[in-house]
Amino acid sequence: MKKILSLVASLALSLVVLGAQAQKPAPPKMGKMTPVGTPKMQAGPAKKGVTGTSKGTVKSAPAGSTFVLTTAKGDQTVDISKAKVRNASGQFVKSDKITAGAPAEATGTWKGKTLFADSVKLTALKAEKPAGKMTGGKMGGNKMATHKLPK
Repeated sequence: MKKILSLVASLALSLVVLGAQAQKPAPPKMGKMTPVGTPKMQAGPAKKGVTGTSKGTVKSAPAGSTFVLTTAKGDQTVDISKAKVRNASGQFVKSDKITAGAPAEATGTWKGKTLFADSVKLTALKAEKPAGKMTGGKMGGNKMATHKLPK
């Protein structure tokens, strides 16, 4: 009886070891094979450009989809054709809010000497002057209605 029990135990142990070996991934092969007729890539994927941020002052209002940003490193052209423009509090604004003298921060991809912006943050907007002087008229003043509302 002891012989049968030891035989069953050794058989069960060998099944556990073989099961554990089956779970391990196969070791990688030496080198990668390229299918016949497929050209090998020589330099890897094409470079998309260098990403970066540029801070400065807007030199002039945008002409078309570009404007010039004056930075510590000199004037830099910023393309805003695909950019989202935000004000200092993070709200989206139209690109016509980019005015000369406004401090701005542009983030995007450099291609040559142009920064193709993904986002432009206007760090401070110039105060806009009201279109005209508001006068009294029928709605003017801070007067509240004096009549009582029906119940």
